[in-house]
Amino acid sequence: MANYERAELAHPHGTLYTLAEYRSTTNPPSGAVIAGSTAWPTITIQSEDIDGGGYSEQVIPAALAKQVDGAWVAATPEDIAAHLAAIETAATAAAVERLAIANEAFGPMVEELRTNLVELGYDLPCDSATVTDELLQRSRAGELTAEQERAKGDLADLYIMLGGKGVDDDTIEAVWAYRVTT
Repeated sequence: MANYERAELAHPHGTLYTLAEYRSTTNPPSGAVIAGSTAWPTITIQSEDIDGGGYSEQVIPAALAKQVDGAWVAATPEDIAAHLAAIETAATAAAVERLAIANEAFGPMVEELRTNLVELGYDLPCDSATVTDELLQRSRAGELTAEQERAKGDLADLYIMLGGKGVDDDTIEAVWAYRVTT
């Protein structure tokens, strides 16, 4: 269940801040979001000049808000940049970890697939549907040697096995690049 907390705080610089903070028992604190969740803890910062001047409202992720002199304010551009850099670092680390896992599971098959592609005049990256269509046309036209026909059969088997495991062309390319660079 979600709840809302509201509080009004007078800022010493003449601004009245109204804080509305969304909290959810399904999400961890500090703006973190559980995978698959669409609920982001947010803070709405409403400010009004006490002397009757302007009014503004800003909704920001809870992780990008902080208290200054007892009032909630949006984080500075430097705070936001640091937060985004931390997200990027975590995303990069997660992507490398996923690649390492994919390499462990599919790397030898991708390497064999690439060997067969080279035998047939292709290389990674490539579009499997285009390669398959071209190879069928070349085979029907009698343009493949016996060795290339075997490579074509092996290639088809590998594409079927990898596809059955949910591995697409982008993953094949990423695993191959991972193998080449590590």
